[in-house]
Amino acid sequence: ANLVKESFDKFSTGLYDKEELRRMMSIKGLELGKSQFPKFLANSVYASIVTIPKSLKEPEESIQGIHEPIISVRTFNKVQSLLGRKCLLGQKANVDYIEEAPLRAIMKCHKCGKPLTSSKSKGRNRYYHYYHCHTPCDARLKIEDAHVAIDNYLKSIIVAPEILSLYEAILNDIYDSKQSSNVKESNQLELKLNQTSEKLYKLEEKYILGDLDKEAYMRVKPKFKAEYDELSMKIEENKLVETDYKKYLSYGINLLKNIDFYYERAGIVNKKKLLTTIFPESFTIENNTCRTNRENQLIVLLRGLKADFRQKNSGIIDLKSIYSANVPRAGVEPACQ
Repeated sequence: ANLVKESFDKFSTGLYDKEELRRMMSIKGLELGKSQFPKFLANSVYASIVTIPKSLKEPEESIQGIHEPIISVRTFNKVQSLLGRKCLLGQKANVDYIEEAPLRAIMKCHKCGKPLTSSKSKGRNRYYHYYHCHTPCDARLKIEDAHVAIDNYLKSIIVAPEILSLYEAILNDIYDSKQSSNVKESNQLELKLNQTSEKLYKLEEKYILGDLDKEAYMRVKPKFKAEYDELSMKIEENKLVETDYKKYLSYGINLLKNIDFYYERAGIVNKKKLLTTIFPESFTIENNTCRTNRENQLIVLLRGLKADFRQKNSGIIDLKSIYSANVPRAGVEPACQ
C-alpha cells in the first residue's frame, strides 16, 4: 500500500515520466511491466472508486467503494489529468532521450527556428558530439559549447537568499488570504453536498418503497449523482494541506538557490522538464549566449524583485505592490545573457 501511494503521489507532482517512475518503484519492490504501469496509474480502485460496467439496461456508473482508499480522490484526479494531457499531446516516452544531448528537440535553430537534433562524428581519437539542424539548414553547434551556455544562464538566474525570503513572504501572504476564502467556500460546498446526499437518500427510499417507478428513478438519479460527484471533487480540490504547501515551497526555494547544481545532477528526463519549464517557448543559442522570446514568469518576477530590492533603501517594502508591478507584460522578449 505504501508503494502504491508513493507512486501516485510522485506522479501527481508532474516531475516524473511514467517509465522513469516505473523503474524507480521497481527498485523499491513494485514490479510492474511497461504496459502494466499506465493501467496501474489509471486504476480507480486505489481511491476506493468502483466502476460498474454498463449493461443493456443500466449505464456505466462509478460508485464509492466500501474499502479504505490508499490515495485520495484529489490525487487520483491529478494523475488522470496528467495521463490525459500526455495522451492528447501525443507524447511518447523516451523519444529524444539521449543522455549526452539533453537539449535535443527542445532547443531551436537560431537560423530557421526548427528543433535541433544531435549526432556524433568520429575523429582521430574520439567521437565529437554536435547539435545541428536539418537539411538544407547548415546550423551546427558543439555540444560542449551549448552546455556551457546553459550552465552560464542557470548561474545567472540563481536568486540571492534575501530575495528568496521576500518571495517566500509574498507567497505566504497570498496563501493566507486564499486559505481564508477557501475555508468559507469549503463550508458552503459541504452544506450543498449534505443536501444533495439527502436528495439521493430520499430518492432511493421512494424507489425501494414503490413510491417512484423505475423510469423516473433512472431519469433523476444521474442528475443528483453528477451533482454529488462534482461537489465532492471541488471539496477535495479545496483541501489545501498546509504541510504539503510548506514542503513544496521549501523544495522550490532550495531549487532556486541551487538550480545549476540540481540541473547538473538531474537525469535526462528532469533536465528536459526543467528547461521546458524555464523556457515555455523554447530557446536558441548563438555566440555562446542563450536567448528566448519568453522566460518563465517566475524568473521574470524574481528579476524584478531583485531590482526593486536594490533600489529601496528605507528597509520598508510593500510586498503586494512589488508583486503586482513585476508581472511580465505581453511582448517582452528577454535575452538570457
